[in-house]
Formats: sequence, structure tokens, C-alpha cells
Amino acid sequence: MVQKIMKFVFGTLAFVGFLIILGTAGADCDGKCMDRAMSLGDTMMWIAIGLTTLGVGVVGLFACND
Repeated sequence: MVQKIMKFVFGTLAFVGFLIILGTAGADCDGKCMDRAMSLGDTMMWIAIGLTTLGVGVVGLFACND
């Protein structure tokens, strides 16, 4: 039972991390909305958060399968 809950939690973390990365990449507007665009520092911060969340989720899923 606990194993299934942990798989769900880590799977959710991996999915949320993937969505964060997609959202950050999708925020690009090809220069048409520069007044509302994120700065380069903000973009890198959100990508790092997304990659970390995705990494924790994937590593946790691999650890649950043992």
C-alpha cells in the first residue's frame, strides 16, 4: 500500500516537473510580447526548478521499483 502511494507521489512530481519545463518553454512569444516576457534569469530559475522536480520524481520511481 505504501509502495503504491510513493509511486503516485513520485509520478506526480515527475509530471509536475515536466509541466513546469513545458510552461517555461511555452512562455516564449518570439519578441511579440516583450513587455510581459520573463527575464533570462527567471527562465533559468524555473527550468532548474522543473528539472529538479522531474529528477526527484524519476529517481524516486526507480527507487520504488527495487
